[in-house]
Amino acid sequence: MSSEPPVQSVQLDDSAESWRGELAGAFEALLGRRLDEFDPSAAYVLYHWDDMMSAEFFEFFEDADVLGAVVAPEAEDFEADDYPLSWTRWQLDLGRSLFLLEGNVSAGARAVSLDESRLVVNGADLARLLDGEDVAPDDVFVTVLARVATDATLFDAMRAATWTMGSPADLADFRTDAETEPKWAAALERIDHPALRDHLRMLCLTAQSARSAGGLYLGTDHCPADLLWPAEQPGHTLVAAWEFGEGQASSAIFEVKR
Repeated sequence: MSSEPPVQSVQLDDSAESWRGELAGAFEALLGRRLDEFDPSAAYVLYHWDDMMSAEFFEFFEDADVLGAVVAPEAEDFEADDYPLSWTRWQLDLGRSLFLLEGNVSAGARAVSLDESRLVVNGADLARLLDGEDVAPDDVFVTVLARVATDATLFDAMRAATWTMGSPADLADFRTDAETEPKWAAALERIDHPALRDHLRMLCLTAQSARSAGGLYLGTDHCPADLLWPAEQPGHTLVAAWEFGEGQASSAIFEVKR
């Protein structure tokens, strides 16, 4: 599995190791559990759904070869603004991403489906299906559950899910017109680092505020509707989830038994 780029050196009074400790404590505040209480033998996988990505996927990734690769989207290709909480800032593991297809497909496509009741394939299989013309982009609608490239640890999955892959200089400022959900505001008070606390507050907004900025944290026991397929698979347990906008996007981390 491909890993996220190394964490940059942190130019603060403390060392990079201390910054890692800050992040670990912040993640524990969100999860309500110590990180070492989670199964260390499991893989922790982050999936993201975005309506724009699904609606225009074949236009974004015209070359089928990338479907078996880890790619870093070019933000300008997706008309993304300069905002720290954007899926264009991730590396996407397209080979292990999930593609839910609806429409006219061949028997060969159905033969490699991961689900008997609906057509679900991974990116590596989708590349072969496109190459063999078992799937024609104009004949199907695709729902993309993009798998974000991480090292499969819970810590790295949380870093990606919360856009804390870099240094404190990369954190988002808290918008003064936004409101944090009171339940999570209380939990985030445990975080000593003010910039990190404000950044995570932007991912724990009220439903009203999250319609136009940041995200709505669903906690550890509510899965977004668009990510129910992986949630329902054997060996998968929801760890944390978020929704963005007015239902335009969602993310979820799953613990997957190896």
